[in-house]
This record gives sequence, C-alpha cells and structure tokens, in this order.
Amino acid sequence: MDTIVFADLDARFELYSFLRQLLGERDGYWMEFDVAEDGQSMSGSLADDLTDIYCELKHGLKVMEGEPDQAIEGWRKGYHLHWGQHLVDAERHLYELKARNQLDL
Repeated sequence: MDTIVFADLDARFELYSFLRQLLGERDGYWMEFDVAEDGQSMSGSLADDLTDIYCELKHGLKVMEGEPDQAIEGWRKGYHLHWGQHLVDAERHLYELKARNQLDL
C-alpha cells in the first residue's frame, strides 16, 4: 500500500474545498516550529490536514477488506511518514481554536 494515496484527485479536491469553505478564516494557521530558509514562517491548513488524514484512512479501509495486514502496515508507515504530522498540526490548531472560542461552525 502506498503511504500517500489520492486515487481520486477530484474527490480529494472537492472534500478539501468543502472543508476550506466551511472553516473560512479558521482554516489557516502559522506553524510554530517551521521556518523557511529565508526566515519566513510556514503556514498550514486545517482543511488540508483533515483531507490528507481522511484520504489515507479511507484508502486503508478499502485495502482492509482484502488484505488487513497490508492496510495496517500502510497506516503505520503513513502515520510515521505523512499523516501523523497532519494529525499533530490539526490537533494543535483545533486546540487553539477551542481556547479562543472559535470552534463553533
């Protein structure tokens, strides 16, 4: 199983666009730990984080039907190589939104 799977890019983009519109100005955030080479801060997107996590987990569920060991191994590798960081970033941003009473949608 590939660690980053977006078999249907149109569906992925549709989900991302929906979440981004739903979140509005709450979507973007500044990453506290990343600094680009030119000293600029990096930004993230909660919609992108949630979309990437969803797509990887959904793909694993499809693989699970025929090859459960492969699905679990794919999730494990994907978590360490890709979507685990999205999870941490999303959790941190959601915590900040909740602390500022900005989580109501």
